[in-house]
Amino acid sequence: MYNLYISFKKVTHLSAVKQSLLFVILFVLSFVANATDYYWVGGAGNWSQFATHWATSSGGNVFQSQIPQSADNVFFDANSFTSASQTVTVDLGTVSCNNMDWTGVTHAPTINGNSNTLNVYGSLTLASGMTTSGLNVTFASTSTGKTITTAAQSLGEVNFSGIGGGWTLQDSLTTSGVVHVNNGSFNTNNQTCNIGDLESNNSNIRSITLGSSIINFSSNPAIEITETTNLTFSGASSIINVNSNANFSTVGLAFNIIHFTSTNGNFNYGPYIANTVTFAGDCDYFRGANTIGTLSIAGQLLESMTGSSNITNATFGGNATFNTSNTFGTLHLTGAAGSTYTFGAGTTQTINTAMSVSSGNCSSLININSGTPGTQATISLASGTVTAAYVNLKDMAVTGGASFTANNTINLGNNTGWTINGIASRNLYWVGGTGNWSDGSHWSLASGGISSGCPANAADNVFFDANSFTSASQTVTVDLGTVSCNNMDWT
Repeated sequence: MYNLYISFKKVTHLSAVKQSLLFVILFVLSFVANATDYYWVGGAGNWSQFATHWATSSGGNVFQSQIPQSADNVFFDANSFTSASQTVTVDLGTVSCNNMDWTGVTHAPTINGNSNTLNVYGSLTLASGMTTSGLNVTFASTSTGKTITTAAQSLGEVNFSGIGGGWTLQDSLTTSGVVHVNNGSFNTNNQTCNIGDLESNNSNIRSITLGSSIINFSSNPAIEITETTNLTFSGASSIINVNSNANFSTVGLAFNIIHFTSTNGNFNYGPYIANTVTFAGDCDYFRGANTIGTLSIAGQLLESMTGSSNITNATFGGNATFNTSNTFGTLHLTGAAGSTYTFGAGTTQTINTAMSVSSGNCSSLININSGTPGTQATISLASGTVTAAYVNLKDMAVTGGASFTANNTINLGNNTGWTINGIASRNLYWVGGTGNWSDGSHWSLASGGISSGCPANAADNVFFDANSFTSASQTVTVDLGTVSCNNMDWT
């Protein structure tokens, strides 16, 4: 539908190059001049029904001769719908327009994308008095200055694909799928984003600016940016909330605050740079030579910490494994009694300021050990005091000048640098009939006596005698993977 009429008079003084340039300029001007405005009318219908729904004016009855093309602006306004909840259905696999504008629309209409794709070559403006469904949008402009206004409507999958394009959010962005940044620049403009995940895995020229946005992720992976060639990234003021059991996969990008708010999540394919990282539950993996201000894992570090990270303040709230050497400002091991801290054989955890270790109790000792029996791991702290109690300690060296003390501790061997005060040996008698080995109420300091509250450990002599059981065929159940004692006597 675009007509180009050019009359060239003889221009002897222009070079062939200049004439070609002139032709291109005239073509572009002609293209812009022929961009058409399309107005939706007639209520419910399919996008492809141009002869009955795409008018040349607002509320008009003169119709276009084809569906909108990439240069055409489309409008949905107060004259588009005739009754409540009418639907525009995208009935083609791909449709296109330049700008799309729903400003002033009435009667609470819906645009149903049917999981098809809308290519927008300009700006997108939705309205609060409408609904979207299954609408995948590809922003394809090759120029900057384009805007996205969603008015709290939800989109499907979002792609930024125009080479040299630039898009800026004007309000919050909510999607049920992936946001792909393949080309151009995407600026969240400090707006809140509720999205599945963010991906940018190519070497095209592109940029992502998160500003001080709050980004809520709900899919796995949450972020996947494993290729940073030609990528300009700014996320150092953002707040990232990962609301699923998801991977967080980037390479060398800087963030402000990252919260894993779900049961568990993981850092994959680092290194990462962040001011604060918190896990409300467990952390599956913590990979990469990460640089982090404050790290807090409320639950367990389930797999391992690899990559030689540098962390200013670190707190581990449960079992943790450190497979490589790391540097900490402060290291706090705050897991409950029974927690296990395993350090890779031959590794050194260097601590610059302070370290604390929560204690076990007589019912459940904590475990501090090397990952390879018979080969030491090292903790180095220049000064200060570290004290733990009720510990199973094995293959651990401490260096650097600080004082390390382990009270009520079972020395399982190959430990150096510690002051180890062993746990006292006791005679413990089983009482109360059927029960679990770990239940302290079944262990007494006297035959048939009252409960001591503490189960047996490797230093204790244990006795099962005439006062242990109250009726026939009662059972003592070993309810832990490993239990220990010194002597056992059923006489």
